[in-house]
Amino acid sequence: MTNRLDPPEPWLDFLRWQSEQTRATCRYLARRCALRRGILLDLACGRGHVSEKLLQTRPELRLVGLDHDLNILPAPGNGLLPVCGGAEALPFADATVDFVLFHFSLMWVDPRSALAEARRVLKPGGKLLLCAEPDYAGMIVEPDPGDSKPMIMRLARGIERVGGDPYLGRKLPRLLDEAGFRLEDYGLGSRPSLYRREDWPSLERVFRFRSYFHPRSGPRWRANLKRLLRKQTYLEYLPVFYALAER
Repeated sequence: MTNRLDPPEPWLDFLRWQSEQTRATCRYLARRCALRRGILLDLACGRGHVSEKLLQTRPELRLVGLDHDLNILPAPGNGLLPVCGGAEALPFADATVDFVLFHFSLMWVDPRSALAEARRVLKPGGKLLLCAEPDYAGMIVEPDPGDSKPMIMRLARGIERVGGDPYLGRKLPRLLDEAGFRLEDYGLGSRPSLYRREDWPSLERVFRFRSYFHPRSGPRWRANLKRLLRKQTYLEYLPVFYALAER
């Protein structure tokens, strides 16, 4: 029997923060696709923060949360059934779920395989909700807290180094078309953020994981940005795309 280990609290804190940032987009997509009765499959669900919020207003939903990391999956209960598995080889029969949800997760897998699997398990007419996928090529920071190379360049290369696609957001319409989905809605769900000195605790939460992408330069960014905020404001904008598609 595999033992469950508690994941690091900073990582759980980061997942909670991500779900808070996209709450309005997730609610919009839920209304747009008339998310009511049926089975919702939350892929790479983490702790289930996103689907948990949807369940609060739609108690008739049946939630299945899938993640490859057993240690981060929530315990069964509160209306959510946890399943350990990967998005590229789903352990479900064909045409068995009504809704499939991705949230900052398609960028970390082979998108063609994952979308093919999502389409396979969806019922005809089922909906695919892509709540948040970023595109770091369009990121704006002012001023840049990087050192010898811009922070954005280092972030993108770091994501690629650990197997992610930092430019996935712009590719969603083409990938969905190639996978056989009918695109119903596509747009941007993010807004610029302006940070001041008193916002440092919130910003530091994100930088803990940018240090993960760049273990050598990350601590320098953190120090640079902390010094910067003592004197002026800091602007950051990351384009985060959403999409709604039908099987």
